[in-house]
Amino acid sequence: IMMVNNRDPKMITSALLKALLDEDWQVRKVAAETLGSTLSSEAVKPLVDLCDDENMWVRYSAACSLQNISFLPESERRFALDKLVHLLEKDDDSVKISALESLAKIGDPTALRSIIKIAASKNDDLRRLTAEALGQFSGREVEAKLMKLSGDISAPVREAADQSLAKVRHEFSPKFKRQMGE
Repeated sequence: IMMVNNRDPKMITSALLKALLDEDWQVRKVAAETLGSTLSSEAVKPLVDLCDDENMWVRYSAACSLQNISFLPESERRFALDKLVHLLEKDDDSVKISALESLAKIGDPTALRSIIKIAASKNDDLRRLTAEALGQFSGREVEAKLMKLSGDISAPVREAADQSLAKVRHEFSPKFKRQMGE
């Protein structure tokens, strides 16, 4: 990867896509991280496929790299969202954190149910990130879950829930929407 001196984005993307197949997990991890910043639609499927890698850190990096998919056509975006939701439901906590952060940044409401389920995790970081992620959504279910998290045993979870609850109540209020011209 480091030997790509050409500034042609297509050549760089091509080299990175090849690096995703390298036998060394560290090479695959760095390639996934780098591809995430290219915003190349041709990188989406290989990154989604990499979410099934045997190495947790490669899966973590691939999930992180998928957070910039908002620009994609719906079918490609849906493909990536489905994989992130799958990681959120089935993987190691570190990979779940990465998937949760990506889903929060994407803000797609179809992932909301899976995000809400993570609020029951025993992992304080996952509950805190869930509270932060819920701040990107609106609705009664979101407010109810944030109210519950605002009483969490963990202070960082409570703080994140309180901040998200304030954001949800403010940004999704009819008065705020009128002010923003929505």
